[in-house]
Amino acid sequence: MFIHKNQLEYQLSSKHYQDADFYQTELDRLFLPAWHLVCMKQDVANHGDFYTTEMFDRPIIIRNDNGELCAFLNVCSHRHCKLTNKDCGNMPQLKCQYHGWEYKPNGYTAKIPDARCFRPFDRENARLEKYRVETCGESLFICFDYTAPSLREFLGDFYDTWNQLFDIPRRHNWHWKQDFDCNWKIPLENTVETYHVPCVHGKSLGIEYPSEEAQEHIMTPEFTELIYDVWDEPKLGRLQQRAVKRLGGPDTGQYIHRHIHPHLVFTINDLVLHAQIYLPTSPTTGRTEIWNWTLEGSRKSVIGSILRPALAWYFRHANQRIQLQDKKVFGPCQEGVSSTAYRGCLGNREERIYLFQRYVGEKCGVPTSKSMSLQEECDQFKQQAHAPQVEEKVTEESAT
Repeated sequence: MFIHKNQLEYQLSSKHYQDADFYQTELDRLFLPAWHLVCMKQDVANHGDFYTTEMFDRPIIIRNDNGELCAFLNVCSHRHCKLTNKDCGNMPQLKCQYHGWEYKPNGYTAKIPDARCFRPFDRENARLEKYRVETCGESLFICFDYTAPSLREFLGDFYDTWNQLFDIPRRHNWHWKQDFDCNWKIPLENTVETYHVPCVHGKSLGIEYPSEEAQEHIMTPEFTELIYDVWDEPKLGRLQQRAVKRLGGPDTGQYIHRHIHPHLVFTINDLVLHAQIYLPTSPTTGRTEIWNWTLEGSRKSVIGSILRPALAWYFRHANQRIQLQDKKVFGPCQEGVSSTAYRGCLGNREERIYLFQRYVGEKCGVPTSKSMSLQEECDQFKQQAHAPQVEEKVTEESAT
């Protein structure tokens, strides 16, 4: 059931989807203290394996040094060349491609060609900028702020949940990156509501609005979560149950979608796991990165050997199709929000957007008409969730 019974106020204005100063505030207050999903442990499984990416105009390199996972700014301290411009690979020594400077796991120099030319050597000014690295399940995260909470604290109870999901054999079958011509919040708000499903994904998914009775919304200052009973669509429930039985996995019949503020999204289903990160690249552009795993299961059979690659193929292509369908509306949304002075409105099916906007607003100092803090409002949500429900039928005409 939804927590709210009426429409909700937008907590952000059009300015907050395009303003350069607000974008910088978001970087400082939301993103630099956060933990960011960057790759899988298998990407840097062996000594010398490295993986590169970019976040907030910073080139990043993650490397395995004899089992120690290290993350650095991918910039040599000598003449500021990237250490490497490859996406991934293996280098036995962390070495700059330009002049051959080598670095230790702590970021200090290990070897400098013709080192006598640099006497007296400023050791502190000649080291790599290093970042925090932690793992959870098969996922690797980095954080730029050494004063921020640990990854376990950041993920909360979901840390153990995500870890335990990989106790069951799973196949990592898809990794995808996509750029958006819109502010990062537009695609993120899209993923935490089901109101757009019939219009945008009706032909692909073949479903109307998921019923309210089959859903539970959990809303806290740190995260929001949708728990959906897949048996709300009996045909889908039966197909999933049969596949899980054939493969040998847990049969919960649930679809769980958790958004950890500000930018991490995890989806848990009996057949597939999905991890996604949303990142700003400018005030009006963004990027997402996605990882998918399908159930391998514990049961060995001929049918299972056929079913496993079939499921991996299906979820890979279905997910990509849904992502591309969503992307078609993001550009028009950015054009619209950049042209209007009006705040929007939110239906109760979109209440997770409301909480996300409250979170952004409180963290970034956006004035609000609310008398309660975000924590106080979430405490009130808990009381409402356990209060007796009074059904109120609202037609489209009466709502208008």
